[in-house]
Amino acid sequence: MPAKEQSVILGTAISQTSLRASSSATPSHSHPARTSTFQRRSMAAVKPACSVPANSADAAKTAAAPEPEQQLLEVAEEEVVIDFKPSSKCRVDLRLRSLHPTLPVAFKVQTSSPLKFLVSPPRGALQPLSTATIRVVLRPQPHAPPSFPRSRADRFLVLSSLSAAQLDSAASVPGGAGVGIGAIRLRVFFGGPYLLRLAADAGDSAAVRLILR
Repeated sequence: MPAKEQSVILGTAISQTSLRASSSATPSHSHPARTSTFQRRSMAAVKPACSVPANSADAAKTAAAPEPEQQLLEVAEEEVVIDFKPSSKCRVDLRLRSLHPTLPVAFKVQTSSPLKFLVSPPRGALQPLSTATIRVVLRPQPHAPPSFPRSRADRFLVLSSLSAAQLDSAASVPGGAGVGIGAIRLRVFFGGPYLLRLAADAGDSAAVRLILR
């Protein structure tokens, strides 16, 4: 081969070798971008999530919970205690007291045994912080109650509200209560000498102790 052509080929080979060496030495601009994106994704993956403190959740539950209904009146007696006498009217008084400082409180008394008991008055209104007495009358009964001293069947319900109209609609609500209506439930306790003697004759020491309490 002529010396001139060998010189040209050798120069071309040297130029290509220099270009390849230059390319391999020059850092790629795409890698840093990919590395940066990967780093951002990794940082996002390990970034702790914002957690709601437990007390904040409790506070939310407390805020969502409805406030308890205000008690409007109280009954002095815990039970309707009747001194039972066969074939006689038996009477007992219940004392009501209003707990509202500024508004009248309407009340209504219901019983689970309306054929046996009378209530007078069955309804009314108490002025702020005032008291009233209602009378419960047991109609004459020829025989002793089927369960005594505490009756399993007889109950009283004292409803109260700031609106008398709400008390009329309470009968359609299970349990006799609803929004804005207070309810006090009273059990019936039968006592007296007649039932004490029956319990003693039957050897019912538990009933004797309850009647003598």
